Amino acid sequence: MRPLLALLALACALRAEPPRKMSLAFEDNFDGAAPDPAKWLVPAFVKPADVRLRDGKLVLGISSTSKDLWQGSAVLSKSRFEQALGYFEASIRFGRHPGHHGAFRLIGDRPSEPGAKFQELYIAEGFGDDIVITWRKFNDGRVLRDEKPKDLKPLPPGKAGDSFNTYGLLWTPRELTWYINGKKVMSARDGVLQDKLHLSLSHTVSEFELSRLDPAKLPDDVEIDWVKAWR
Repeated sequence: MRPLLALLALACALRAEPPRKMSLAFEDNFDGAAPDPAKWLVPAFVKPADVRLRDGKLVLGISSTSKDLWQGSAVLSKSRFEQALGYFEASIRFGRHPGHHGAFRLIGDRPSEPGAKFQELYIAEGFGDDIVITWRKFNDGRVLRDEKPKDLKPLPPGKAGDSFNTYGLLWTPRELTWYINGKKVMSARDGVLQDKLHLSLSHTVSEFELSRLDPAKLPDDVEIDWVKAWR
């Protein structure tokens, strides 16, 4: 095979497009005045100023409630759009600085029975300092596990917080495959479940990262340009 043809073949292999037989099931380009209530639930605890649309993008912020307490923000497609299997993708610019993180997830209600099977699919989490994690939490009925990649900085320096990148997940009955900008970054085959999950876009301050949060470097919002899902 000629070098040019070989490169084109490789590029096609790495593209994170859904299989041709899939059809678009969900899409939001955030071109309205506020999050579409037919598509998104905004939790009651979220301050309205921390979930807004600006220049065709969803902007998620965080707010201080006291010296050491911070309120995050989120939108969920719960009870509006839920799906098992398919291809899920979003264009996101994560925060630049540590101390808080944004997340694009597929989640559901956790079962109350000990040892019950479930999975949470973290299509991407951005923690500032170029750290982006693609991972999953799951219980296959035997043990609760977190499955994470070895490379926590899959993008060039500054790219996660300075520009929009496309994060995708292909979910088939036998395998989960994560992509960043069309490049495969992780896959998993053990314990792949087929229960319906909903979309979650969030911006959060967790206790473990609070010590690294510098209020002088805020706002450091998470921005989402669009979200799509195919089935």
